[in-house]
Amino acid sequence: MAEAQAKSALEETKVKPKGADGVSTLEEEQCAEHQRKLEIICIQDRIRICSTCALFGQHKGHDVRMEHEVVNELTIRTELLIQMYQIVDDISQNRVDQAVVSKMNSEFRQKSNELRSQLKEKFSELKTLLKIQEQKAETILKKNL
Repeated sequence: MAEAQAKSALEETKVKPKGADGVSTLEEEQCAEHQRKLEIICIQDRIRICSTCALFGQHKGHDVRMEHEVVNELTIRTELLIQMYQIVDDISQNRVDQAVVSKMNSEFRQKSNELRSQLKEKFSELKTLLKIQEQKAETILKKNL
């Protein structure tokens, strides 16, 4: 489901290609409003956004993640799903003994717990960094007003 959400976010984003050939790659896509690199995914709205949109735009206060972190999470989840599918397939064909299933189940739970821990840590870091940037920007705005 998260993979579908991320894919949807990538597809729904309105972008402006930078390449001379008119072909846009993920690294080249820019926010149509701010002309900044789209490197953040707004989980709430399921679209790719720039840091300005995340800090000051319509996505301010939304659940956002860096694009590369979402890709890493999806990669890990995909690997886990493939392992689970293989287990189900092997069990259905009666090729796996219970000890192997228990070991793989344990490994799956361990990887899942590690992923949860990493996600919580990254979210905490991102929220702290965004809050600091927001405070700096607000300070600059207050000084200029």
